[in-house]
Amino acid sequence: RGLKPLTQTLGVKGQFVTHAISANMEWEINKHLSLGLSYSHFFAGQVITEAGGHDSDYIRTQLNVVF
Repeated sequence: RGLKPLTQTLGVKGQFVTHAISANMEWEINKHLSLGLSYSHFFAGQVITEAGGHDSDYIRTQLNVVF
């Protein structure tokens, strides 16, 4: 979509979209195996809330196997 505004935000006043806080953990179990975990919380800004959006969460897990 490039830099085009989302349809739901057309006519909404303000420019602030979000603040985010994140935490990451990595655990190297052994030389062949590692585990990763990330959590982010996004605080919806004026543009998002006026367009009907809300805060959201993101969780990522990752398992790495190296041979």
